Amino acid sequence: MIEIIGVTAGIIAVILAIWAVLISIGMIKKEFRVTHPKNGIKQASKQQLKNMFLKLNKNKAFTISSQKDTDLSIHWNIVDKKWMEVLGPAWLKKNYRAWMLLDDDKKMVKYNEQITEKSFTSGSTGAHYETSFFRGIQLWRTEHGYRWGIKTDFTVGEIYNYKFNPNDIKEVIRQIANDQGWSFGLVTTKKQALYTR
Repeated sequence: MIEIIGVTAGIIAVILAIWAVLISIGMIKKEFRVTHPKNGIKQASKQQLKNMFLKLNKNKAFTISSQKDTDLSIHWNIVDKKWMEVLGPAWLKKNYRAWMLLDDDKKMVKYNEQITEKSFTSGSTGAHYETSFFRGIQLWRTEHGYRWGIKTDFTVGEIYNYKFNPNDIKEVIRQIANDQGWSFGLVTTKKQALYTR
């Protein structure tokens, strides 16, 4: 029993030490805290801020739309491609979603994100299906995916070539919110970014 308590205390101490180091070197500071607008900035109304976010739809890889259960949602179809393996078809689907609640009482944009990935391949060792799901606060993620091979029309060439960094979206949203007199905060659960019923 004493060993279990000692191991548990040791694990907690290591986690706290890592946390303290990351905070001290500034890696976590911006990601976990709420960012506030500079003093003296005139606050935009909720509708004005919402309209500014909706204007981001021009020439972007993602789309922002109004929703019933929250103010806005973001959808980024990162990759959705099919190709041929030696013994059959294969595909990869990866999507990013985010929910934005514009809390008019606190003048804060509450932001929650989700990443889903599904893939299928078939080969000499059999078929393989994989799925992954993440919802919460995504930190330090940058991806670059590239595949070259046989397309579904049996031509050979590039299947997909994508770059993905959730901060590409979050930092734009954060900057607009702060520039318009609103705070911005990442929230850990989707429920925190939805209207309460």
